[in-house]
Amino acid sequence: MKATRKAKEDSRKEEIIEVAAKLFEKKGFRGTTCENIAKEMGFTKAAIYYHFDSKETILKEVNNRASRLFLENAKGIISSDLRPDEKLDKILKSHIRMILENLTWISVFFRERRELPRKFSKSIFMSNKRYTELLRNVY
Repeated sequence: MKATRKAKEDSRKEEIIEVAAKLFEKKGFRGTTCENIAKEMGFTKAAIYYHFDSKETILKEVNNRASRLFLENAKGIISSDLRPDEKLDKILKSHIRMILENLTWISVFFRERRELPRKFSKSIFMSNKRYTELLRNVY
Protein backbone atom coordinates (compact mmCIF):
# COMPACT_ATOMS: atom_id res chain seq x y z
CA MET A 1 0.00 0.00 0.00
CA LYS A 2 2.78 2.45 0.88
CA ALA A 3 4.59 1.78 -2.41
CA THR A 4 1.41 2.53 -4.37
CA ARG A 5 0.84 5.77 -2.47
CA LYS A 6 4.47 6.82 -2.98
CA ALA A 7 4.22 6.07 -6.71
CA LYS A 8 1.02 8.10 -6.95
CA GLU A 9 2.63 11.04 -5.10
CA ASP A 10 5.71 10.86 -7.34
CA SER A 11 3.49 10.79 -10.39
CA ARG A 12 1.55 13.79 -9.13
CA LYS A 13 4.78 15.71 -8.46
CA GLU A 14 5.95 14.95 -12.00
CA GLU A 15 2.65 16.19 -13.37
CA ILE A 16 2.96 19.43 -11.38
CA ILE A 17 6.52 19.92 -12.65
CA GLU A 18 5.40 19.33 -16.25
CA VAL A 19 2.50 21.80 -16.04
CA ALA A 20 4.62 24.37 -14.21
CA ALA A 21 7.36 24.15 -16.84
CA LYS A 22 4.85 24.87 -19.59
CA LEU A 23 3.43 27.82 -17.67
CA PHE A 24 6.90 29.16 -16.83
CA GLU A 25 7.74 28.99 -20.52
CA LYS A 26 4.52 30.70 -21.57
CA LYS A 27 4.09 33.31 -18.81
CA GLY A 28 7.53 33.45 -17.21
CA PHE A 29 8.34 32.51 -13.64
CA ARG A 30 7.15 35.82 -12.20
CA GLY A 31 3.98 35.73 -14.27
CA THR A 32 3.04 32.25 -13.04
CA THR A 33 1.52 31.61 -9.64
CA CYS A 34 0.92 28.37 -7.77
CA GLU A 35 -2.74 29.18 -8.22
CA ASN A 36 -2.21 29.21 -12.03
CA ILE A 37 -0.53 25.81 -11.83
CA ALA A 38 -3.32 24.41 -9.67
CA LYS A 39 -6.03 25.83 -11.93
CA GLU A 40 -4.38 24.36 -15.02
CA MET A 41 -4.43 20.95 -13.33
CA GLY A 42 -7.91 21.24 -11.84
CA PHE A 43 -6.45 21.25 -8.30
CA THR A 44 -6.53 23.60 -5.40
CA LYS A 45 -3.49 25.66 -4.49
CA ALA A 46 -3.24 23.57 -1.32
CA ALA A 47 -2.69 20.46 -3.45
CA ILE A 48 0.37 22.09 -5.04
CA TYR A 49 1.72 23.10 -1.63
CA TYR A 50 1.22 19.54 -0.40
CA HIS A 51 3.93 18.45 -2.85
CA PHE A 52 6.13 21.58 -3.00
CA ASP A 53 6.78 24.21 -0.38
CA SER A 54 7.15 27.02 -2.92
CA LYS A 55 7.07 28.02 -6.55
CA GLU A 56 10.87 28.38 -6.35
CA THR A 57 11.15 24.71 -5.39
CA ILE A 58 9.16 23.77 -8.48
CA LEU A 59 11.47 25.92 -10.63
CA LYS A 60 14.46 24.21 -9.03
CA GLU A 61 13.03 20.83 -10.07
CA VAL A 62 12.49 22.06 -13.64
CA ASN A 63 16.09 23.27 -13.76
CA ASN A 64 17.42 20.08 -12.20
CA ARG A 65 15.63 18.06 -14.84
CA ALA A 66 17.16 20.10 -17.66
CA SER A 67 20.64 19.82 -16.10
CA ARG A 68 20.29 16.07 -15.61
CA LEU A 69 19.32 15.58 -19.26
CA PHE A 70 22.66 16.88 -20.43
CA LEU A 71 24.80 15.49 -17.64
CA GLU A 72 23.48 11.91 -17.81
CA ASN A 73 23.65 11.87 -21.58
CA ALA A 74 27.27 13.08 -21.59
CA LYS A 75 28.27 10.56 -18.91
CA GLY A 76 26.91 7.70 -20.99
CA ILE A 77 28.77 8.79 -24.10
CA ILE A 78 32.03 9.55 -22.30
CA SER A 79 32.07 6.14 -20.65
CA SER A 80 31.78 4.46 -24.06
CA ASP A 81 34.69 2.96 -26.02
CA LEU A 82 34.52 5.61 -28.73
CA ARG A 83 37.55 7.69 -29.69
CA PRO A 84 37.63 11.19 -28.13
CA ASP A 85 36.67 12.91 -31.40
CA GLU A 86 33.76 10.50 -31.84
CA LYS A 87 32.64 11.16 -28.27
CA LEU A 88 32.59 14.92 -28.80
CA ASP A 89 30.78 14.52 -32.09
CA LYS A 90 28.16 12.30 -30.48
CA ILE A 91 27.79 14.61 -27.45
CA LEU A 92 27.28 17.67 -29.66
CA LYS A 93 24.72 15.92 -31.85
CA SER A 94 22.83 14.56 -28.86
CA HIS A 95 23.04 17.97 -27.14
CA ILE A 96 21.29 19.58 -30.11
CA ARG A 97 18.75 16.74 -30.30
CA MET A 98 17.96 17.08 -26.60
CA ILE A 99 17.42 20.83 -26.96
CA LEU A 100 15.02 20.30 -29.86
CA GLU A 101 13.16 17.49 -28.06
CA ASN A 102 12.93 19.34 -24.74
CA LEU A 103 12.40 22.97 -25.74
CA THR A 104 10.15 23.76 -22.80
CA TRP A 105 12.65 22.50 -20.21
CA ILE A 106 15.62 24.12 -21.91
CA SER A 107 13.83 27.45 -22.44
CA VAL A 108 12.87 27.64 -18.79
CA PHE A 109 16.35 26.55 -17.72
CA PHE A 110 18.10 29.35 -19.60
CA ARG A 111 15.48 32.06 -19.25
CA GLU A 112 14.29 31.61 -15.68
CA ARG A 113 17.26 30.26 -13.73
CA ARG A 114 18.14 33.78 -12.58
CA GLU A 115 14.91 33.62 -10.54
CA LEU A 116 16.22 30.78 -8.40
CA PRO A 117 17.14 31.64 -4.82
CA ARG A 118 20.86 31.35 -4.12
CA LYS A 119 20.39 28.14 -2.12
CA PHE A 120 19.02 26.45 -5.25
CA SER A 121 21.14 28.13 -7.91
CA LYS A 122 24.32 26.75 -6.35
CA SER A 123 23.30 23.15 -7.10
CA ILE A 124 22.47 24.08 -10.71
CA PHE A 125 25.84 25.83 -11.02
CA MET A 126 27.63 22.74 -9.68
CA SER A 127 25.78 20.48 -12.11
CA ASN A 128 26.77 22.75 -15.01
CA LYS A 129 30.35 22.74 -13.77
CA ARG A 130 30.39 18.91 -13.71
CA TYR A 131 29.07 18.89 -17.27
CA THR A 132 31.80 21.29 -18.42
CA GLU A 133 34.47 19.23 -16.68
CA LEU A 134 33.21 16.08 -18.34
CA LEU A 135 33.54 17.70 -21.75
CA ARG A 136 37.00 19.05 -20.97
CA ASN A 137 38.20 15.60 -19.97
CA VAL A 138 37.18 13.88 -23.17
CA TYR A 139 40.68 14.29 -24.62
